[in-house]
Formats: sequence, C-alpha cells, structure tokens
Amino acid sequence: LELRMNLARHIGPLGYRLEYHMHMDNPMLPDIKTRFPLAYSMAAGTSQVLERHFGSQPSDEELGYIAMAFALALEQQADQPRRKRILIVCASGAGSARMLEHQYRKQFGMYIESIETCDVARVGTLDFSHIDYVFTTVPLNVKLPVPVREADFFLETSDVNAIRKVLSDDAAQSDSLSAFFSRALFFNRVEASSKQAVLRYLSERAVESGRVDAQFAQEVAERESASATSFGNGVAMPHGMHPLSAEAFVTVGLLEHPILWDEYGHEVDIVFMVSFARSGGDETRILSSLLAEIFMDRQGVERLRERRSWHELMALVQAHTA
Repeated sequence: LELRMNLARHIGPLGYRLEYHMHMDNPMLPDIKTRFPLAYSMAAGTSQVLERHFGSQPSDEELGYIAMAFALALEQQADQPRRKRILIVCASGAGSARMLEHQYRKQFGMYIESIETCDVARVGTLDFSHIDYVFTTVPLNVKLPVPVREADFFLETSDVNAIRKVLSDDAAQSDSLSAFFSRALFFNRVEASSKQAVLRYLSERAVESGRVDAQFAQEVAERESASATSFGNGVAMPHGMHPLSAEAFVTVGLLEHPILWDEYGHEVDIVFMVSFARSGGDETRILSSLLAEIFMDRQGVERLRERRSWHELMALVQAHTA
C-alpha cells in the first residue's frame, strides 16, 4: 500500500510534465543508478506504460525519481525476511512432536510462517510443495526435494545459531552468490567498437551456455533502448526487459577499450550482463544488492580492471558477501 501511495503521489505531477514536455532535473540520478540498480531497472520498465498513457517517454531523470519509490519498498522488504514453512521430523510420538514444535516457535517464531510435524515413517509420503525446510532429529533414508538439516531434540546453542542462520536466509544468500557467476561466462578481453557489438557478443555467449534461449538478445536490446544501463565507474549492467532464465546468472565482459554507452557521454569498459530468474523473489533482490555494492566499490572495480582475472572477480564478489 505504501508503494502504491508513493507512486500515486508522484505520477500525478509527472503526468503533467510528460503531457506538456516539461523537463525536471535530477541531481541524484548517478547515485540512484549506482546504489539502486534493481529499483532503477524496475522504473525503466514503466517507461513504455507511461509513454502509452501520456504520449511522451519519461527521461532518465524522471525514471530516477520513480526508482526511489521502488528502492524504498525493496529496502523495507529486505528488512523483513520471508517467513519459512518448516517440517519437523522426529522418531515417533505426538508428545515429542508437540515439544519440538513448541521449542521451534519459541526460538525462531519471527522466521516461521507454519510448522508441521511427522514421524520418520511418514516423511516419504508427504507433499513438499508447501514446505521450505525440513529439520529432523533422526537420520532420513529418503531423498527430499527441499533442504534437510539434522538437529538434536534438545537444541544446543550451536543448533539454535545454525538454524536461525538458515531461517533468516543468511546461509541461502551466501550459497547463492557463488552460483550467479561462472568461469565459462567470464571474458577478460572483449574487443568491440560499439555498445551494440558488446551486447551482441555477451548475449550470444549467454545463449550458448544453454541457460537462456535466443530471445535473450532481443530482450537485452529492447531494455537498453528504453534506458541505458550505465551506472558510472565505467560499469554497465544490461539485462533483459523480462526475466527469461530458470536461475539468475551474470555474464561478465572486460572490454579492451572503453566505449561510449549513452547520450550522456558515459564510457564503459566493464559489463555485467544479467539474466534474472523467472521466479524473481529473494534471488533477484540478493543479486541486485550484491551488484550495487560492487559498483560502488571503486577500488575493487579498479583492481578488476587492472588484473582482468577470474580470481579477482571472485575476490570482489566475496568481499561483498557478508
């Protein structure tokens, strides 16, 4: 509701500016692009809708102000981790199951949406479409489609800390960060004379990886025509207009020579081409937050620019993992 109200308050006067072709400066635009790349991308996605309605395409400056509304909503969402649906497996007995449920609600209530319990004999017959994690006090001999963690019946301090880390998404974030990047999609010597050539080369490599289909190249070009994705610091983050892949991933290209990226005269020599996952959710937010921190790390980006190595890219990623 707050996001809708913030957008409504802004769209009213914005509509008049678009209708009568009035310009509005935005001195914060470079910082907005660098600090909130996902929010700015979301704002750019509104460009065609606004143009159809008001007859004029919003400028990058206007998109920057729209991005602030999305940035606030994303920050608030990040502060409130999604509650998990968990299954607790014990050896047997309704009494022990109720005791376990009470312990988990007491220790981790703020992270839990729902708790189910079952004994080890029934675990293989359950529907896991509505379960996020399984915690078990006994070894399980069946393979389950969700993460499983063993814990003692009487939770020790180490168990409590480990489970809290899992439920608060800290572990999930750390694991997923390394999966976003692949050595096979890291290119440290890209020779190109134009932005179009860079986009074509990197999107073709992404398609060849098999992680996204041929439509990706067109989606990237369409998104880039709506609003350039240079974020200062010689870095750009092109991506598709719509999410197309099963999992998010990044194709990284270090250019041999800087090229002009937009009408504002920004030059780019490091490109992070992103394919966002169709499922969206936390994965998109986590990846975008990581890239925002990388883009703002001028020293880290400069080391990557100088050393041009996969090892240096991973060091930069790990430096912003915590």
